[in-house]
Amino acid sequence: MLWALHTNLQTPMLAKYSYYFAAVASGILAILTANYLWSKGIKKISPSRTANYNNLVPILAFIISYFTLNEYVLPIQYAGAAVTIIGVWFAK
Repeated sequence: MLWALHTNLQTPMLAKYSYYFAAVASGILAILTANYLWSKGIKKISPSRTANYNNLVPILAFIISYFTLNEYVLPIQYAGAAVTIIGVWFAK
């Protein structure tokens, strides 16, 4: 009985650490990739032009969340995305 209780307590701890490892690994991978691509963009075009594309992050976020999380996209979000894309287009 004590052995079963002991093993049941150990399993969630191992799972807990694997979740932490996965979160840290994916965070490091995302940050590493984003910073690398950002640096390449700054080398290729000027920093002010590269910063302009940062305005597309919210648009990409709601597109990705629509497909991966089945989020509902509101008409105001479509309008905001259109205004943002037009702004980025004119600024470049």
